Amino acid sequence: MVTEPAEVRATPTHYLADFGNNPLASCIQGEATLKGIPFLLAPYSVTLLAVGTALLLTLLLQPLLKPTIFLLFFAAVAVSAWYGGMKAGLLATALSTLAVSYFFLEPVFSLFVDNLDSIVRLGLFVLVTILISLLTWELRTAKQHLQMSLQKLQVSDAKFRRLVDSNIIGVIVANMDGAIAEANDAFLQMVYIIKSIANEV
Repeated sequence: MVTEPAEVRATPTHYLADFGNNPLASCIQGEATLKGIPFLLAPYSVTLLAVGTALLLTLLLQPLLKPTIFLLFFAAVAVSAWYGGMKAGLLATALSTLAVSYFFLEPVFSLFVDNLDSIVRLGLFVLVTILISLLTWELRTAKQHLQMSLQKLQVSDAKFRRLVDSNIIGVIVANMDGAIAEANDAFLQMVYIIKSIANEV
């Protein structure tokens, strides 16, 4: 009787278990990493899109926006910070500063700014947009915390509702004045039994 060698009977699971040395497993890990890259880059993509849109619209509407050339870039920074957080907002500030310096401030098509008035305007723009990024990020974070709290409250309320509906124990819900607003069947039955015993006595 001829038996198969032990190597032939080994299952492929053995090889998949060795994640570090298995080419297929390494390929799966690499694919998962690549799928996560677009999610990480999404906030910065939004930043590039927002600043690019602000630049294009400012170039098109330059005669109308001449006194307030920074106007649309403020909006780009706010959008970037709201979507991507503080880092995306700071990136939008840096890109907007470079764009304004290169395309709109004298000398045009140069990143070198030699005009004191332009330097002051750029400095104020940077300070204000950093403040916008900070406040927008704080608001975004507070909203996320509020949403998480609401979700936890909903889960807690659902658990309490299941406990009430199960009638395992008597449960009542009272308002601020102490008046009973709601009671489950188990509690009502307890009250009925107590009254029955009291009447018998």
